[in-house]
Amino acid sequence: MEESKKVFLTGTIIIVLLVGALLIYFLVISPARKVEEEPLKVEEIKPTEEVESLGEKEPHPQALEISLAESDRRLREMARSLSLHPQFARWLLTQDIIQKFVAAVNNIAQGQSPRPHLDFFKLPEKFKVIKKNGRFYIDPSSYKRYDVVADVLASLDTEGCVRLYWQFQKPIQAAYTE
Repeated sequence: MEESKKVFLTGTIIIVLLVGALLIYFLVISPARKVEEEPLKVEEIKPTEEVESLGEKEPHPQALEISLAESDRRLREMARSLSLHPQFARWLLTQDIIQKFVAAVNNIAQGQSPRPHLDFFKLPEKFKVIKKNGRFYIDPSSYKRYDVVADVLASLDTEGCVRLYWQFQKPIQAAYTE
């Protein structure tokens, strides 16, 4: 019987010590670890120099009074200066440029491929895939098919493109309403 009292007393002491240790941890140590977050102080920075105004934006170029039927010829003449890339000159040879441009933009806006309307946009190679471990992946060489397209687009004078867009607003709108 004496032996069971020792076991009971030892178990009770261990439990009391564990409960005491937990109380000390949660009441004393744990709150000390919590760092109270102070609100961030935002300093107002005052400019030291006056910033020169860039002035008002340039007004859009005036829209040309040109019909959709005669827009291709005029667009080719004006667009030649936008890029020196030889492929761009070939792209300008397509017929119904504005109608195809509007249809392509509309397709993109609807989440569809613009490719059916871009007859000049012929990729030099077919799309390739490779098979690894029973799964198909895009062949990295497939991305190279777009290098010429990227080069042409990078060669374009963006400000000139914007000017041309505004100048051809009337035929663009006419093509959109068709």
